[in-house]
Amino acid sequence: MDRRLFKHPGAWADLSQAFTWDVPDHLNIATLCCDSWAAAAPDQVAVIHVAADGTRTRWTYAALKRASDAMAVALRARGLGPGDRIAVMLPQHPAVLITHFAAMKLGAVSLPLFTLFGTEALRYRLADSGAKMAITDAASLEKLVGLAPDLPDLPHIISTGPAAAPILAFDDMLNTATDGFRPVATRADDPAVMIYTSGTTGDPKGVLHAHRFLIGHLPCMELSQAWFPQAGDVGWTPADWAWIGGLMDMALPCLYYGVPLVSHRFAKFDPEAALRLMAEEQVTNAFIPPTALRLMRDAPVPADLRLRAIGSGGEALGPVGSGAVGEVCVQAPDPVMFLEYWNKPEATAKKVVDGWLRTGDLATQRSDGQVVFHARDDDVITSAGYRVGPVEIEQALTRHPDVTLAAVVGEPDPVRTEIIVAHVVLRDGADWSGLEEALKARVRADVSAHVVPRKILRADSLPMTATGKVMRRALRTSGAT
Repeated sequence: MDRRLFKHPGAWADLSQAFTWDVPDHLNIATLCCDSWAAAAPDQVAVIHVAADGTRTRWTYAALKRASDAMAVALRARGLGPGDRIAVMLPQHPAVLITHFAAMKLGAVSLPLFTLFGTEALRYRLADSGAKMAITDAASLEKLVGLAPDLPDLPHIISTGPAAAPILAFDDMLNTATDGFRPVATRADDPAVMIYTSGTTGDPKGVLHAHRFLIGHLPCMELSQAWFPQAGDVGWTPADWAWIGGLMDMALPCLYYGVPLVSHRFAKFDPEAALRLMAEEQVTNAFIPPTALRLMRDAPVPADLRLRAIGSGGEALGPVGSGAVGEVCVQAPDPVMFLEYWNKPEATAKKVVDGWLRTGDLATQRSDGQVVFHARDDDVITSAGYRVGPVEIEQALTRHPDVTLAAVVGEPDPVRTEIIVAHVVLRDGADWSGLEEALKARVRADVSAHVVPRKILRADSLPMTATGKVMRRALRTSGAT
């Protein structure tokens, strides 16, 4: 099947003038990325999973369909159905895709969660979303089990590792009979995935995405990946599939186009190992966060590397050109057609002003009309490829009895783009000795290892507005006072 939106390369002006959106009334991501290929080419390889020990397992589209059908039936038998939120807390693995597809076939909403999230980050997202099921691996099971008493809406937990009642075994559920199962006929505007924002102004917000949002990612995929797909293409990303970049800018588009997707989890990113993996698996197309790209530039390149295109996103890698910086806005007569913050209608309404969706992206426009991304107009920190919100880190820091105020900002860094820096005000009489490491440990436990501040600076006070809000922008430009 040739599903390319742009059938032939061409000049940008010609491509943009001829382009039109084609979104059918009924659409399901699982059908497009799994079942349709299972019907047309059942033995075609969908996923190549490379385990930590180097063992390779090839999953065909037929195998993905059988597994996701079985999981859907098993979930439905436990009361899951349209609109229910199903948390997916797994590293890169075919089980992630199986769970997403199973949820979508039920008309449910999948909720990707990063495996490095700490207890408080998980507690908030699971409680706020009202998740009714969570699927995780042995490494993260203890965290979820410990939170269960505080989450009455979460009656079921599934583990891909060893499981004993009341924990359900993922592999056992894949053995469920699927006779007569038919996916729900979802509409393009029905909810499919909920992904939480980084939480720059208050708590993280759950953004509800409809099934049509897959189509929204396809033009960028084709153009940024050198007229993707081409014959023989293989895709891979080191970005976790819990983030929208990894999931929607490589994983699901690969399956949509019928391109084999490499699945592998690095415990810690290693540029030489990443290049070896791409060479060994004959990867041609990759989505690589900017920090990882910088690290890979200094690593030896294997002679048999077949890479022909790299996509990256979320920040500028170099100068963005001259011209005034302005906010990118998109015509949006109906705000719900573009995004919907879960349980926060006021926040949704503020994103659309006079029919324009305010993206929060800052950009410059070149003389040829090209818009070039510059930065985000908010307090999100871009560090090592992650978009990090300051609020959850600040909350973790101020839970320490010796901290009265905290503010977290980004500091420019040549490798990581920015490093995370925390400014803290201590209670009277507090001892600073050893406190920095204690605060880092608290952030690691409560939020996530990937958001632990590189620096924690003691301050006598923090710059505040007249209404009592910390001015992070002032900290970024002049430091604590």
